[in-house]
Amino acid sequence: APTDPQLTSVGGDLTVSGYQETISYPALTSVLGDITITTPASVTSVDLSGITTVAAAKTFQTGAATFANATTVNTGKFVMTSVSAAKATTVKLGQATAAALTITAPIATLIEANSITTLSEGGLTVTATDTTNVFFTKLKTQTGSITVGTKVAQFHIPALVTVGASISVKAGVIAATAMKTIANPVTFTGASVVFPAVTSI
Repeated sequence: APTDPQLTSVGGDLTVSGYQETISYPALTSVLGDITITTPASVTSVDLSGITTVAAAKTFQTGAATFANATTVNTGKFVMTSVSAAKATTVKLGQATAAALTITAPIATLIEANSITTLSEGGLTVTATDTTNVFFTKLKTQTGSITVGTKVAQFHIPALVTVGASISVKAGVIAATAMKTIANPVTFTGASVVFPAVTSI
């Protein structure tokens, strides 16, 4: 399994083939090419959390990753459009923007994308379970819809001030503490919904 604590940068494309289990590059900070895992079903964990720099238009799994057997997934700064992890308990994304993003993690306890500040037209869809806590703590600008159709435990968007597109969320706890202007349809279905700053609907 490719675990390299010394690798700090990749100057071109990196293709990882064969039976993998753990994919871990904890010291890797800079990637100037695409990273492709050709046998994703063999992967049991993915850790690209150290990556802070990704060259323009470069991707991990072409932006759409499916890891059927991974228990933890962290995609670093790569911009993902889809992450599916059927057995993962933790899914973390480090990208700053999302044009269209679908996260499917049916047994996860944590889904975290706390670097995303902008969600544009493609929208966000999260499919998880009633024990999942979902965090988008820095999301400030939203022109794409947000949909959480299957009830999660908690859903946090504490930095979003203006609803720029429709939001439909089912959760035990929904935290939208900075939300002031609701200019588009919002459906919050939950036992506890917190948006105390709302001044305009």
